[in-house]
Amino acid sequence: MERFEGIKEGLYSGNLKHNQIPYAMHQLILTLVAKNSKAKLIAHTVELEYFLQEKNGSGFDLIQRMIAKVTPDLSEISAYAAAKEMALLLAKISKNPHQKADILHTLETTLKKL
Repeated sequence: MERFEGIKEGLYSGNLKHNQIPYAMHQLILTLVAKNSKAKLIAHTVELEYFLQEKNGSGFDLIQRMIAKVTPDLSEISAYAAAKEMALLLAKISKNPHQKADILHTLETTLKKL
């Protein structure tokens, strides 16, 4: 909340320029993701969606189902474990981004555990 207030105050005072807003918002999101396993799971899932680059099909369905699983009832431990699996996959595919089969397999496996 502190960072959000800083952005708001910077905008009102004129100290934060229009072109600095995306960076400030990005930093705010990174802070939220770092402190919240559910937010981290959502962020990683969305990142995987970019690698899949499909608007329909099994990958899109898995992404939607994963996001739907992130509810208040999802335990922090489960969210942490799932986010960790996603982070490992993201590290792997950042070296070779054309591993759709690995993405789909990890999403299916993670969904079964949630």
